[in-house]
Amino acid sequence: MARTLIVTRHAPIVAWLSARGISGEMIASLDDTTLLSLKSGDRVIGPLPFRLAASLVEKGVVYEAIDLELDASGRGRELSVEEMDAAGARLVQYVVRRVDHIDLPDELTVDRQSIQKARHSKNRGAKFPTAALAILLLTIVVLSQSWLFQTLWDTFQPAILNSQPPDPGSPTLSFWGRLLAAARSDQGIRLLIQGGGAFVLLATVAWIVYRLRGRILYATFGIRPVDPRRVLITTVSFPPKDALLEEATRLPLEILGASRSQIERLKKRLEAGDARFGDSTRASLQSQILTVEKLRFGFPWQQPVRAARAHLPVLQHILVIVSKETAGAYDQFTGFLRGRLDAAGFQHVSIMRMRGDVDIEDHDQILASLKAAIELARSKWGVKEEDIVIDCTPGSKVFSIAAAIATINRAVTVAYVNNDGQVATYDGSIALMDIDT
Repeated sequence: MARTLIVTRHAPIVAWLSARGISGEMIASLDDTTLLSLKSGDRVIGPLPFRLAASLVEKGVVYEAIDLELDASGRGRELSVEEMDAAGARLVQYVVRRVDHIDLPDELTVDRQSIQKARHSKNRGAKFPTAALAILLLTIVVLSQSWLFQTLWDTFQPAILNSQPPDPGSPTLSFWGRLLAAARSDQGIRLLIQGGGAFVLLATVAWIVYRLRGRILYATFGIRPVDPRRVLITTVSFPPKDALLEEATRLPLEILGASRSQIERLKKRLEAGDARFGDSTRASLQSQILTVEKLRFGFPWQQPVRAARAHLPVLQHILVIVSKETAGAYDQFTGFLRGRLDAAGFQHVSIMRMRGDVDIEDHDQILASLKAAIELARSKWGVKEEDIVIDCTPGSKVFSIAAAIATINRAVTVAYVNNDGQVATYDGSIALMDIDT
């Protein structure tokens, strides 16, 4: 039977609805348990945040709110039923529509083709003409060095030979005079001209490379399959509420570490009455699913669990980088992670804390700690770089940036767990040219 929930603290609103034949359960707010228990066809009346209201409507819940036309004197206070009627109170039902196209005024129209071209150019560096021009220019300069030296020789040799420097023993002999005196022989003059020409050539090439550095070199992060690794490097995020941690502790690794799509497939099998699940197993799984959905947005420690689960049973070691701000939660975090691994039969996976707590916002400290963790794994356990993965999901955004930089042009990969619980692995590199073919 469909439920009707009236989200309000004001009795006149309930009386106003009752006068129109609408009754239901009056609640002050929607908690997580109530939200998860709502099904398609249920009815919710009351003011809700936009995103929450939209999620309910997408779920099939009928969402309505009371619309009023109030002046300044009627705002900020409780209205009587008569005042609500006088303000033209009415129930408005909200729906979610997918809009494929929106007509905008000319002033707000966006040239999406130009944006895509600019975005592609920024992300991928130089196009073929620019790269080819740079290569052609450098080739011409290098191949023409003999011609350049010969031209310099023919141009400046007469002037240098006609220069009569002071007597080398004269106390007034300048630097240039001594230099010209030493270059009187053909060999000295040639070395002088060639040295000057080489300096000009190198300075020109260095200037060209510097000016085109953003186009000649470009960084890329390509997604790759999740290959199980032996060592996982992660960090500790801020601890969750004790009540959520207590509920998460009762969940097995398979459920807590599952992605949203895996949970949805399991729910469909349970709802379809899969004969492989007995009544007690079905009830237990349904309860666990309800808990994991409740923890989806309020329990940050589930992401490291998912990252570790993606590399089992190959995973052997977990290195934890601790920040000064979250050092107090390390024992609680590792105890929680240890419990999930042990309960799933992975007692062999070790968990180790890196020495020296870092500043959560200091990129250099975090990057140094990540590099130290990589070297520790190689020296202590004899693993190769391709056996190491860094989980950049927990911690601050600075940690994620440092984790990405630490893997550039190395066999170490970086993993990220999105909000749906899916693990993606990226391979960072810096290439010499970006030439579209």
